[in-house]
Amino acid sequence: MFWRPPSSDAIVTFNFKDFPKPVLDKYKLDLIHPDDFIFHQIGIDNAAVLVSVQKCRARLRNPPRSAAEYLDTLERQGLPKTVGHLRAYAGVI
Repeated sequence: MFWRPPSSDAIVTFNFKDFPKPVLDKYKLDLIHPDDFIFHQIGIDNAAVLVSVQKCRARLRNPPRSAAEYLDTLERQGLPKTVGHLRAYAGVI
């Protein structure tokens, strides 16, 4: 049996300009904005996303960030839909 690399259905990126639709169609790939991707993951497993967000924030040590500061940073980085949902969980992030 030969090893086959895993296949992908989509590219998750903020960089839409370098992935023209005709090229993506050729490879049967979708282009997904990170905010849409993460928001979709929340719908699949909200708890797993919250645990991941907690772990990411916990790694910020120099300087550490409060949950509100961390969410503000994510929003500035282009994740408003995701942050809109996560703000309700700031007490556990």
